[in-house]
Amino acid sequence: MTKNKIKVSETLNDFLFNQIENDSKFIEFVENYEIPDYITSNISRTLRPYQELALKHFIYLFEKDPSLAKHLLFNMATGTGKTLVMACCVLYLFEKGYRNFLFLVHQVQIETQAKENFTNYKFEKYYFNPKGIRINGKRVKVCVVDDPNDGQRGAI
Repeated sequence: MTKNKIKVSETLNDFLFNQIENDSKFIEFVENYEIPDYITSNISRTLRPYQELALKHFIYLFEKDPSLAKHLLFNMATGTGKTLVMACCVLYLFEKGYRNFLFLVHQVQIETQAKENFTNYKFEKYYFNPKGIRINGKRVKVCVVDDPNDGQRGAI
């Protein structure tokens, strides 16, 4: 019995990215949606156009149906700012009422750098506003915890 070989190019339309990109509602959303100030004012750098688009993909899915966006995976090349996009998603979700975020990585080095990126305002690649995060007029702390039960109320 022979197996039918399927080329990757034949499956591309099944990818969520392509389903969104070809959705007329998404196209309209991207053209009209402004990334909220509570995100842009709380990050330490300006988003590049492709990072904005990745964030808008997430926000579009979340606003369409939050259950579609409960797990994040940004398929972007090394060094293109996936962690910065994740920081933006954290700010977006925090404003929506989420407080605990779990990051899974496969190397200790990545874990160490991610902690620095998110918590150490003196770190060269710190992603949040070094003057502090403010959402809805309230200062927000970012804490690393080993147990979600140890999370601080009102903190990321």
